[in-house]
Amino acid sequence: MNLDLFKRISANSTSSLSVTGMAKNCGKTTVLNYLIREGAAAQLVLGITSAGRDGEKIDIVTGLPKPAIYVPQGSLVVTAAETLEQNGHEYGCERGCGGGGDYADIALLLQTDFMTPLGPLVLGRVRRAGKIEIIGGNRFQTAQAAIELLQQNGASLTLVDGAANRVFLAAPALVEAVVLATGAAVHPSLDKVLDETAFALEVWKLPQTESAAVLKAVAADAAAVAAAEASAGTIAAGIASSGGPKTPVIFTEDWDSEEADVPTVLGHEGTLAARVGTHAKALVLPGALTDELLERLSAVRRRKLGGFEIVVQDPTRVLASAVGLHRFQRRGGKVSVLKPVHMAAVTLNPYSPYWPGF
Repeated sequence: MNLDLFKRISANSTSSLSVTGMAKNCGKTTVLNYLIREGAAAQLVLGITSAGRDGEKIDIVTGLPKPAIYVPQGSLVVTAAETLEQNGHEYGCERGCGGGGDYADIALLLQTDFMTPLGPLVLGRVRRAGKIEIIGGNRFQTAQAAIELLQQNGASLTLVDGAANRVFLAAPALVEAVVLATGAAVHPSLDKVLDETAFALEVWKLPQTESAAVLKAVAADAAAVAAAEASAGTIAAGIASSGGPKTPVIFTEDWDSEEADVPTVLGHEGTLAARVGTHAKALVLPGALTDELLERLSAVRRRKLGGFEIVVQDPTRVLASAVGLHRFQRRGGKVSVLKPVHMAAVTLNPYSPYWPGF
């Protein structure tokens, strides 16, 4: 593990970071344990949660052994209640949850209203260092609530162990930085691994739009929505204020903005492309950017896309393939984001449990 990684994170004063993988068995938990170890050595109060299931002895999907997650004394965790019982803790104890053997001893602080298949999410503080299994929420709102809870209770660095198929964990509205774990488990071919990783980085490093008209309009809309929802006390306020419209917004050739009259982009790509027409300057999307939409827009504009820009909320919304995105760009189209992702590092695991490694 490159020891400069933690120094880079510390130098940027990062307060929240997710570790996400290109596939299972790319070394996500190994990276997480490294960050926990270095954070503890730096005497940081760590907050630890997950958007999946991590730290179990055997992977329930592959049947393969997995590394344990070790949490230091004084750190905070948000996990499903029943994982404490499975780890040897007594869930519901008043003064603490004593783990047996090499399991951590965790004192329960509070129980949330967010439910998982293994009970409500709970917040605990580690009284004795040891290993733990962590199960978190698999939705944006739940992950956001877990991170906020950890930070509100004193975590100076919050670490999120992200599932390979939950790219929303890299959203800048959720965390300040991301570590991408890739490796031999992605594909038997090293060239294929490199190609897929390079495209993932290309997408995740998409630049912020430079259009003043787009930024001004989106900021005004987000501020209005956030203020309304904050007054109602909803968790959605944080999502709205992160930037981005609720419906597609078209910017005409005069840079006037108008909402596209479509209930959702999915399944209405043709209608949206027709509304964009041949002269629009930009399209701001609230959701996913797909190959289907790129092709529909190219067809409507007769493949003349010079000067036309698609703006998505952040790189996690780009679901287009490398072929589809590159074809759109070759035709002159541009894709940018409202909020870019800060990629702290990429890690490579040369081992694969499925086929020979590199």
